[in-house]
Amino acid sequence: MIRPSKKTSFQIGFVFFVVSSAFLHAEEPRAISADEMLPFGQKPVDYWNPDSRDLVAALQRRLAAQELTLPFEETFGYLRAVLKELDIPVESQLLRFRSGSPHKTHITAERPRAIYFNDDVAVAWHPGAVLLELAAQDSQKGTLFYTLTNRENVAPEFHRSASQVCLGCHHKAGAIGPLAPGHFITAQLGEHAGKYFFGGVKSHASPLELRWEASYITGLNPAQRHRGNLSRPDDTRRHADDPSFHRPIIDLADEFDTDRYLMNTSDAAAHLVFDHQMLGHNLLNRLSYEHQFGVRSNVEDHVVRYLLLADETPLRDPLAGKSRFAERYQKRRPLHELDLETRLYRHRLSPLIGSRMVQGFPPELRQRLFSRLNDVLTGKESLDGYAVSDDDRRAMLAVVKAAVKDWP
Repeated sequence: MIRPSKKTSFQIGFVFFVVSSAFLHAEEPRAISADEMLPFGQKPVDYWNPDSRDLVAALQRRLAAQELTLPFEETFGYLRAVLKELDIPVESQLLRFRSGSPHKTHITAERPRAIYFNDDVAVAWHPGAVLLELAAQDSQKGTLFYTLTNRENVAPEFHRSASQVCLGCHHKAGAIGPLAPGHFITAQLGEHAGKYFFGGVKSHASPLELRWEASYITGLNPAQRHRGNLSRPDDTRRHADDPSFHRPIIDLADEFDTDRYLMNTSDAAAHLVFDHQMLGHNLLNRLSYEHQFGVRSNVEDHVVRYLLLADETPLRDPLAGKSRFAERYQKRRPLHELDLETRLYRHRLSPLIGSRMVQGFPPELRQRLFSRLNDVLTGKESLDGYAVSDDDRRAMLAVVKAAVKDWP
């Protein structure tokens, strides 16, 4: 038998030490802050690379291959056709009469901007819009911004060339929460900023009294206070003098010509879901970036709390009447079932857990996230201020295991 020399043994040991150290280093991401800039334009994120897996990019590939055509309508242009192909319900319509859009000079109380959305894509339009504006979720690149020229004499084609302009607002530390390209929907925060908002973004933690400034709201109990519907010149002044002042709207046709829109509603249930999704997407974007760059902040802790709705502010009053959006939305899958009496979701779980974006995460990231969520639901990990009964936890586990195929 040949025995290794002491020198050979040392070399083998040294190589083993180096390989082991490299392995351990790879398993221990560098600690950073969630508002530290990451070079998302570089690989592995490669944000500006046109090769992406989001639904708008997939639709553009079908257009380029002439696998479908988008019919044009005189009033709405390509809007209805785009919503149909992206499986976005028209019932999701939200109406805002002030906006940070580049086209904000065309958006008024008499011509509000409409936003339509599903779990993966949001589409913005207003009457006479030259461009449709879209934001789509990609599991690797995060939120991607597109435009489509909304003119009959221009063949429909989705462009990402405007993304650099979009990121002027959609990539600001302290404005969208954790620093990564994302959604930007704020309100006047004042003394409530740190308590109810993550950075400047509204979420399910925000009380309704502080939500929906510059938006039309329908389908809400008239007694419920909020900042929506303050579209008249003296409304803002009256609200500033008396924060309890609010303005319920029964029929939007009294405010503007609703025949110019796909729906005559700006559904409160849709607003609630949209508010939840926007910050949720931003958190998931940052979590994906950090995993790809081998760094880690406390954003994963925020994601776990957010997906479990740990900081959700309860509804003080049930929503009023039937919601066509809620009826359509709840048909998607069990995680989408709504409560709308004391809270948003029936099962106290975010549908983002089973979203296309999370399912597209690398297996190791997805499993780490699912394992932490599972540990909370099984009582192995506790969250500060998170109080859910054992019966509710078991019910939540049953629902999420049925909805998510690779749950631990």
